[in-house]
Amino acid sequence: MGCALELRDSWHCALTASDAAIPAASDASWAPTALPYAPLVSVATAVWFQATLSATEMSNDFRYQLRLRLAGESIAVWIDDQAVESVAQLPGEATLDCTSLLSGGDQRLIIRVSGASGPVGLVSEPMFGPTARLSVSWWDEEGRAIVPVRAHVRRDAQEICIQTDLCLRNDYGIAQECTVRQEVVDEQDEVVADYSSDTLSLDEKSIVRHSTEWSLEALPEWWPSRPTRYRLRTAVVRPDGQADVWESPLASASYGVSDGRLHVNGRVLFWRGVRADFCYPELGRSISLMALEREVDLIRSCGFTGIVMQDVDLAILDACEAAGVCVLIEVEGEEHSGARGLVESVLGYSCVIGFLASNREMLTEPLAGLGLLDRFARLTPESVIAYRLEPSREADVLEGIGTTYQRYQRGVGATVLQEQVDLCRVLHDRHYKTGQAGDLYSTFADRDSAAEGPVGVVDAYRNRKPVSWFYQSQLTPAEQGPFVWIADEWVPGAERRVLVFSNCRVVTLTLNGQVVDAIKADEGDGNDHLPFAPFTFEVPEFMRGVLKAIGYVDDRPVAEHERVTPLDPSVLFIEIDDGGRALVADGVDAVFVRASIRDDVGNLVPDSLQEVKFTIEGAGRLVGETPTSAEAGVASILIQARGEAGEIRVTALAPGLQEAMYRFVSVVG
Repeated sequence: MGCALELRDSWHCALTASDAAIPAASDASWAPTALPYAPLVSVATAVWFQATLSATEMSNDFRYQLRLRLAGESIAVWIDDQAVESVAQLPGEATLDCTSLLSGGDQRLIIRVSGASGPVGLVSEPMFGPTARLSVSWWDEEGRAIVPVRAHVRRDAQEICIQTDLCLRNDYGIAQECTVRQEVVDEQDEVVADYSSDTLSLDEKSIVRHSTEWSLEALPEWWPSRPTRYRLRTAVVRPDGQADVWESPLASASYGVSDGRLHVNGRVLFWRGVRADFCYPELGRSISLMALEREVDLIRSCGFTGIVMQDVDLAILDACEAAGVCVLIEVEGEEHSGARGLVESVLGYSCVIGFLASNREMLTEPLAGLGLLDRFARLTPESVIAYRLEPSREADVLEGIGTTYQRYQRGVGATVLQEQVDLCRVLHDRHYKTGQAGDLYSTFADRDSAAEGPVGVVDAYRNRKPVSWFYQSQLTPAEQGPFVWIADEWVPGAERRVLVFSNCRVVTLTLNGQVVDAIKADEGDGNDHLPFAPFTFEVPEFMRGVLKAIGYVDDRPVAEHERVTPLDPSVLFIEIDDGGRALVADGVDAVFVRASIRDDVGNLVPDSLQEVKFTIEGAGRLVGETPTSAEAGVASILIQARGEAGEIRVTALAPGLQEAMYRFVSVVG
């Protein structure tokens, strides 16, 4: 008895597809999502879902069902353009039996929920036997959306208390018994603690709320530079020994504010945050889960300890949890019908430290109802309200760092880019001086390479700007190792004033092997309160050659960075920026490819603006215009994987330059 039911391309969702007809087979503009799906936003138009199913080895008693939250006026389901007509009503949801339309091959499943007036949810599950299984319901007896297992952690110095609320659903038609078993597992899937309930009895067709509370010894806590993660595994075990299992993240961090500073697990953390919209050129927000993880890793490597994100995307929270990035969730608008569900959905994440809401009443009621509302404080300049998730998670004052509307493009030159660095440096120093709990930069990535407006610390293709290296220099050697970076390109016309970012206490600058100076970090206005102020060197005159910065700790050289004056442009050099995570052959994942213009010994020519043409063969496709002009010596484009794994060959060509070709492979996810 059984069936292998595989999702070929994972689930995708769209909030803006047409409400009148089945959308085209291409899902390039749809966002990947995980189940259960809970956008926790109210939408006036249709919400669409689609996936490719492959069912094999189907037995006679196999059934495939979809459970949907009844938030819309109508629900429609198609498999390969055939409508699913059977709909069974249950409290707060609809069950659609799709078994008869499964053919055993790859089939496209489309779901539309129209006229939604509240949260829309979706659960997909194979069912065995003549009746539905005993399970944990995604909705409670009053039809309110909840996560399958809502865990709340209470801790003291010696132990952790885990409290969970479950809704047990019995669809067998007769009374049933079950046992609830829970385990705390670490990242190696080792069980560190467990719990088992007494036998529970459920009447026929019942939905019963069951609460658990148990304790275990204190675990190593989550910290941004050491994000230790745990999961709570909950099993509902039937009398025949079969079990339905759910896993959810388990928070292992505590927050508080003392003397105006944010404390994580009793240690001061300056929340160095940035707004991140996770948009790629041409693709927008329709990027893969792997791309989300790469983006969070890049944000962390640029020195940021936190992000502000709008509403809730559990895939982003998972990535932030793994990378050690603290999250403030921004809730827009005057009303939010899914506020309670929003709060409950993130309770298990250590990385979530609070909410930002334009309307203070929006989250007050749901947080108070959950016993989680303690205090709130005004944040400037937006005048928004921050709510912490538990009494010890109290908000403190943050201040925003904006940018002027001047375009800080990578190719505008060191002088203009230095203005961006100086703006952030002075404000960053002031926020430390005035006792802020943190600060917030306006934009992580340029939204469009041709748009005007506030700009990020990286460009649209994630090429880094000098300001990103300044922020990285604020991480301690314990967080990233010793670090040093020269902000000047060292080309003819370069300023004699050379700026160096480092987390070392002494830096030496040499030019062609001769020592220019060995100094400590800058002092004075805009530097005195930074963890690691920059180093400013005065070079007597420009001279072609090698400019090298060496960082010292305890009189030992521990880090170095050099700039070389380039010769004439001669060759192209291709790099694939996959962030150490291979391109996944799912038809959605994408990575940045960069063709840098170099001289005949391999040095970047940063003032080159030549036009570069990209071509591609194999298991990938180019996304974006080609040819494209280089900026600061680098031309960039996106490569998106096709649905089958294989070799990809990308070539870069430019008049008068030796072409470059790079081979790599996409992998099965």
